[in-house]
Amino acid sequence: MAGLYIHIPFCRKKCDYCDFASVPIDDAADDNVGAGGRGSTELAEVQPLHDYLIAINNELRSYPGFVPSTIFIGGGTPTILDTEQLRKLMGIVRTPIGSGPQHIEFTIEGNPDSMTLDKLKLLRQYGANRLSIGAQSFNNDELRALGRIHDRGRIIQAFSIAREAGFNNINLDLMFGIPQQTLGSWQRTLDQALELGPEHLSCYGLQIEEGTPFHKIYSGDKNDPMYRRPGGASLPNDDTQFEMYKHTIDLLKSRGYHHYEISNFAKPGFECKHNMNYWKNGDYIGIGASAASHMGGKRRENPKDTQEYLNRDLYSRGGAAALLMSSESTPMGGGGASKTEITETILMNLRLLEGLDLDGFKKRFGASLEDLYGKELEKLSALGLIEILKGRLKLSENGLYLANKVFEEFV
Repeated sequence: MAGLYIHIPFCRKKCDYCDFASVPIDDAADDNVGAGGRGSTELAEVQPLHDYLIAINNELRSYPGFVPSTIFIGGGTPTILDTEQLRKLMGIVRTPIGSGPQHIEFTIEGNPDSMTLDKLKLLRQYGANRLSIGAQSFNNDELRALGRIHDRGRIIQAFSIAREAGFNNINLDLMFGIPQQTLGSWQRTLDQALELGPEHLSCYGLQIEEGTPFHKIYSGDKNDPMYRRPGGASLPNDDTQFEMYKHTIDLLKSRGYHHYEISNFAKPGFECKHNMNYWKNGDYIGIGASAASHMGGKRRENPKDTQEYLNRDLYSRGGAAALLMSSESTPMGGGGASKTEITETILMNLRLLEGLDLDGFKKRFGASLEDLYGKELEKLSALGLIEILKGRLKLSENGLYLANKVFEEFV
């Protein structure tokens, strides 16, 4: 059993902070050699959306007999597809698994601006039972600073129609540490999110990634009191962001949410099973541009460029070996596992509040974590960033916020 991830790379507009594999839909249309083009009002005729659905259909069918344990359709913005395109996508996903379990966790991501009642009802008809909404903030000024194209009212409307469509497992993505945000405005965003009563909340700190418009604006020291860049509001400094994160944990735990992963909180029983499989370094198959697969300790990744992915499909017609690029790594430990496999297992499990099972690690890899990373463990323990409790290695409270510093020691 393994999870299934399908990537839909198209967006209405690429946000200024985003470095995901995504293509603004008008730009995608410009690259088309067939129907559609910039300004086309019929998304069903815009290429390469049509070709892309053919390509992922071909790729998925290169895994005959595969029955996923969870399904996650992400992006990009999957809900940018119109109702007929969504119907085709659902048919692609559901046909090969029609004889499999029909009540598995089936998540689809979407943005508030592209959600309609008809689309969400259609998704429910095909078995989608978990919806993840990219809200980010309930402050309109902050949404504009991020380059989002929805406002607070549209989030509330999208949540309402999701309930009307029958979704009783909804996640809201929220972001702290964004331009011109204060501790008070973040607290208000959390309060307004809680008023809606989502089953799950993902609360991430903004990361400034190379190659994004934000990287050109924000490339200095956030803790410098004179930190300003032309064209951009100042970012909250590290102390403020720590207070935002701490407030998030305290508030959500007090409201009955289980803090089960660094950035994720769920009402009991609503933890995301698909992502839990990722964080435990389980098996999964990724379909679509940039999608990664992890099967039997081997990782493969599709081309990140959407056109390259489509070109490969045109010439190979969907053979998994032709579409996927394998990654190899030097063996490490006593069980012949690669250094990549061991490192990923450590980093993924440390994201979970339950931490890494040290006995399980030794059985899996034929060597103890102390044998492989003794000096690193001593250093991190002395810094107060990790702790070992009941046979599990966990991030401390400070380690949760400074997780990237911890992870660097194992890379």
